[in-house]
Amino acid sequence: MRGLFAAKRAAAVLATVCWAWLTVFGTTATANGQSWTVHGKGTAGAEVDDDTGNVALHYAFEGNDVFDGETWRFETTASVTGTIYYDWSYSGNHAWFMTHATLTAFATGPGGSYREYVLFDGAVGGDFAKTGSLRLPVFEGYRYGFLVYGKNFDSSHFLRGTIALSPEARVSVVPVVTGEPGSDGWYRSDVGVSWNVSTSPPAGIVSRSGCEPTFVRSDTPGTPFVCTAETNRHSASGSVTIKRDATPPTIVGTVYGAANANGWYNAPVEVRFACGDAMSQIASCAAPVRLTGEGEALAATGTASDRAGNVSSATVSGIRIDATPPVIYADMSVTANAYGWFREPVTVRFRCEDALSGPASCGPAAATFDAEGAGQSVTAAAYDAAGNAAVRVVDGIRIDRTAPAMSVRFESDKGELRLSGTDGLSGLQATYYALDGGPVRAGDTIALSLPGAHTIAYWSEDKAGNVESPRTLAYADLNGDGRCDIADVVLAVTAELDATGDGAFTHEDAALWLQAAIAFGGE
Repeated sequence: MRGLFAAKRAAAVLATVCWAWLTVFGTTATANGQSWTVHGKGTAGAEVDDDTGNVALHYAFEGNDVFDGETWRFETTASVTGTIYYDWSYSGNHAWFMTHATLTAFATGPGGSYREYVLFDGAVGGDFAKTGSLRLPVFEGYRYGFLVYGKNFDSSHFLRGTIALSPEARVSVVPVVTGEPGSDGWYRSDVGVSWNVSTSPPAGIVSRSGCEPTFVRSDTPGTPFVCTAETNRHSASGSVTIKRDATPPTIVGTVYGAANANGWYNAPVEVRFACGDAMSQIASCAAPVRLTGEGEALAATGTASDRAGNVSSATVSGIRIDATPPVIYADMSVTANAYGWFREPVTVRFRCEDALSGPASCGPAAATFDAEGAGQSVTAAAYDAAGNAAVRVVDGIRIDRTAPAMSVRFESDKGELRLSGTDGLSGLQATYYALDGGPVRAGDTIALSLPGAHTIAYWSEDKAGNVESPRTLAYADLNGDGRCDIADVVLAVTAELDATGDGAFTHEDAALWLQAAIAFGGE
């Protein structure tokens, strides 16, 4: 019997040794998008419930290695960066003598970081059950999971256990805002506020506060809204502050500087804009606009925007600018001759024109010059309705209405009669003479070489066109001595010679012959 018992025990030990070296490596379980990998000896695995997200990790091992202790590693990959929440329960049986169990959560992270959180570490005997809650920070794409360590010195040398993980339902409260968004977090229309309340994994919401849909229909610099939702174990709140400005900003344009009494400007005009917004405040206001052109219907437009994105504009119109002086025209009643002289009264009439604002004053209307003079002038001034001024000077008006005066001188040594004229204003233009009623000749020298009785008509003209009345001079050489003297006069009077050419001898003829004697005699 002892031999048979020894043989059975040897077979059992051999079987145990063979089982002890059976290693589970790389076993995976996938459900609900979550995949767990299991590493360790014996039989180990993981199950995930698609509906609840609950996870069951289990292991079982029997062999002499339990005396040194065994470790199982259950791990998965984080799908988010943040904190995961589990309610855990750890149950099993590690035999009865000198038993031990350790449950540790771990998480890896960037830069090779590694953290462990011991959930349970202590002696266990027979069936055991432990529970708790876990808050484990994780990083998306990095591994996290659980380590199970067990040992005993019992003759049964087995280790069995299950870790049940129940994700805690986390409440999510997200505001849903509808309306026309503007700039800088503002809305430019009526705003609707509702809430998207959910749990993960799904769980019942037992209460809500402030979660009713509402509308913001008036402008506000910031109205806060808070929604709080609770499950049996957790609560969460969401908040949002609504800023509404649906009112465009104000903008007013003003012309810098006042127009004149006629409503005109005669220089460039600057239009300045003042902007205001009572709610979101002004973001931009139009720069001044400078109008440099001319016209009677000019306009400048400016635009304002507030921080919410509302835009408005203002136009200042009807601006009248005339920067061009009027034009003064001068019309002369007569035209000066080729020498620039008048010999009659002159009237200067003024008229004014302005193509834009129109003439406001123009004067004098006329000025008449009837006095003689060489440097006469008149000044006219004009203003248009915009206040532009113009001046027109008409100068150089020269009037000479007096004929020149002639004188004669006999040069007996040459036998010539010299004619000379004087004019105090325009000056002598020419002298003329005619012998015995013959052709008119221009010149100032008359050769006296004809015998007999003769008459000489002579006169002058100035540069203004004034002509003196012809004068008559008688000349007689009746005795043939080559000169006109008293003897020739006596003979002419005795013979009753007609000196005036009127066909009769009168005292005028006698006077002319006497003048001739005086003019020509004695030389």
